[in-house]
Amino acid sequence: MWVSIGKYILTAYCACVLCCGIWSAEHPSRIGTDFVQRTASGTIAEADRTIAVDTCVIPYGMYVLINGHVYTAEDTGGAVRGNKIIDIFHDCHGKALIFGRQSAEIFIWEEERKNKRAKKIYIDYSAKMKQENGLCGHRLRDGGRFGWRLEVV
Repeated sequence: MWVSIGKYILTAYCACVLCCGIWSAEHPSRIGTDFVQRTASGTIAEADRTIAVDTCVIPYGMYVLINGHVYTAEDTGGAVRGNKIIDIFHDCHGKALIFGRQSAEIFIWEEERKNKRAKKIYIDYSAKMKQENGLCGHRLRDGGRFGWRLEVV
């Protein structure tokens, strides 16, 4: 179920030096090297998929619905921290400029929020059980987009 988290400002970026600075594969210091440009979460950015978010509000890997299109939170940047801004990745600088600055209501997938909440509840419960009984036979493993899994160790 999609849940609104409010109205956000939408900006755009691409992989060029103007948008990514020294982190761009096109930066003069990267030319002639085997540098591969990656997002802050370690993925390779793709148009129509990658967005940069404030990870204090929207964690990496979370699905975000913007104007009827589903994106994945994979990157971050100085401009998006604490300002209710989401930066959408585009193929080229021209497309990013045309996109400009917009605003839209943002939705996240409720199941994802429950999984993040479930992790905290599990960690709190696990710490309590260890303290009371000395139990330590389970751990919580991040299953990526499939949520959190309880494993026996």
